[in-house]
Amino acid sequence: MKNRTFTKEFWGGFLIFVLVIVIICFFPKWFTQAGTPDFSNTGQIGDTIGGIMGPFVAIAAAGLTFLAFWVQYRANEQLREDITVERFESKFYKMLDIHIQNVQKMEVGPKKGVAVFEEFVSLYHKVYKKVSLAADLVIKNSDYIAYRPGEIGYLDFIREYATDEKKLHELINKLAYGYFFYGYNYKIPKNKGCISVFNDKIYDELDANLDLLGRPWFGSGYNNTLGHYYRHLYHTISYIAKMDSGIISEEQKYEYAKMIRGQMSDEEQLLLYYNSLSIPGQNWNKNNKDERRQYVRENMGYIARFRMIKNISNINMICGLNPNDKYAEEIGIWARKYECDFFEQEGR
Repeated sequence: MKNRTFTKEFWGGFLIFVLVIVIICFFPKWFTQAGTPDFSNTGQIGDTIGGIMGPFVAIAAAGLTFLAFWVQYRANEQLREDITVERFESKFYKMLDIHIQNVQKMEVGPKKGVAVFEEFVSLYHKVYKKVSLAADLVIKNSDYIAYRPGEIGYLDFIREYATDEKKLHELINKLAYGYFFYGYNYKIPKNKGCISVFNDKIYDELDANLDLLGRPWFGSGYNNTLGHYYRHLYHTISYIAKMDSGIISEEQKYEYAKMIRGQMSDEEQLLLYYNSLSIPGQNWNKNNKDERRQYVRENMGYIARFRMIKNISNINMICGLNPNDKYAEEIGIWARKYECDFFEQEGR
């Protein structure tokens, strides 16, 4: 929170005012020195000096009055900002409390509270492996190599991902989380294009090979358990990010977000990363990057901007796209510009 009472503008005006007062104080000396106009024919020197200085003194008095109003105006502005911060913090701490309650109320089998995220991560990894196997079958059966680029749109899509390992991993992450979140019958709307066709073919492979992903084990997903949790978490971080930076600085915003992150276990942060790679969670990585401006953390997606996955462990055991690859540019900016490690553990 910035102090708006004594700004650079205030001190600039104050220095000018002091300079004028100092100059006025020298007027009597200047007007009585040899070589200055002779005031002997115009009455007493004191009356003459008083008549000359009177307007300047009045100006000085007006200046003091202005400065008094200036200070009062800035003080009122500061008070309004203080009230805004108090309201923000009041709502923020309520949202933080709701987040904690959301975690405490979670149950998956015998596990409750924060321990459920260990189970969620384990289940997601199983789903990822199954979807990855199905995706390999779809790609193998597509025979995309037999077609030249541009002949068939869907096969161009397959070729694009089949020839880029990082892209393929991110695509499988996106689809696997869909099955994990929504359940076995996860579908992508047709208007999403080739990814919808690809997902349908994965579903067909899963359906034809129940040993890859059995329906009874997979069930209807975990949207009912995790849906409101992620909506509230996203709205809380978004509430912090969208506050006026003139009132709450980026450093202060980071500290508020860090309070949220501090409540999240390693597995909770890892599942957030998987969520951010999915279609329902893609806004976590939505940035305001502009080639005409320097890419700074204020323009990063929320995951990178507030280092929401700073504490995840065993990064090399992560399924699919490695965060070091996903956030390579942001990791470099944090290191060079802010001298901070993107991840807590060394060697990441």
